[in-house]
Amino acid sequence: MTIEIANKLIKLRKDKGYSQEQLADLLGVSRQAVSKWERAESSPDTDNLIALAKLYEISLDELLDIKNYQVEVKEEKKNDDGFSKIEKAISFGCVALALIIYLLLGVLLGMWGTMWVLFLYAVVVPSFIEAIHYKSFTKFNYPVFVASIYLTLSLFLHIWHPLWIIFLTIPIYYPIFGKIDSRIHR
Repeated sequence: MTIEIANKLIKLRKDKGYSQEQLADLLGVSRQAVSKWERAESSPDTDNLIALAKLYEISLDELLDIKNYQVEVKEEKKNDDGFSKIEKAISFGCVALALIIYLLLGVLLGMWGTMWVLFLYAVVVPSFIEAIHYKSFTKFNYPVFVASIYLTLSLFLHIWHPLWIIFLTIPIYYPIFGKIDSRIHR
């Protein structure tokens, strides 16, 4: 089975509001079988393909016709990058808020030299929102987060030297959380 057909099976199942377990029960197969179909690790047999087509109220040709599906997916990607208007507004708001606070603290208190670190947080917060949206630790911009923590603590507490050790967590973060992400998204 191709990944395109597997993705189509996922989309059709979700469009009908079924969990993998519910679909498996309807077809008389295991949830693992449905999971394998949706990961393109195995293919449903002919009887199950027919049952899927009936369940989704489409013809077998439509079920296996991925050309139309690929066009649909490309159009979705073109029209929406996966972020809702609220998430985009939050991202824009973070940058705008950082700029306003920076200008206010710079003009009122003369903190031009230390408050620039706010702009790092304007990158960290939207990446945190993206990580939540995609349910993926690896979408979080951890290196910028570490740099912003380091610079904030160093600029305000003047502990530059011992704090550098937190940078050693960066090469560890992605391999560990990448494995967790792959388990979550099975």
